[in-house]
Amino acid sequence: MQNAREAAPKGASCNDNSGAINISLRAERKLFGLPQSKRPDARRGLRVIWMPEDENKEDINRKTGIAYAAAFSLFAAVVSGLLLGWLLDRWLGTKPWLLVAGVTLGSIAGFYEFIRSTSRLS
Repeated sequence: MQNAREAAPKGASCNDNSGAINISLRAERKLFGLPQSKRPDARRGLRVIWMPEDENKEDINRKTGIAYAAAFSLFAAVVSGLLLGWLLDRWLGTKPWLLVAGVTLGSIAGFYEFIRSTSRLS
């Protein structure tokens, strides 16, 4: 397996922490075989995001789906608690106490589900 520093072409710098490769204009022209006059971004260097070849795309998609689902469940729990508390406040005339209780309980339930979901990422 190659790391980002080994994958960087000559004339390019690399930051292993971000996995990105910064390519100078000369290295970019040589790498892509383009004359400088035909490049639309002639004044800027190219930033290439490097990903390992053996990284499983299905695993990345699974983790991304879990992350989105966790964020959505947090949002949905807070909004559900807010709406339920607001409706109960209107029905029982206890403004704003059930609204506050609904947001609090929705936040607690949302964070619990968020932590439970994100623990499956690793």
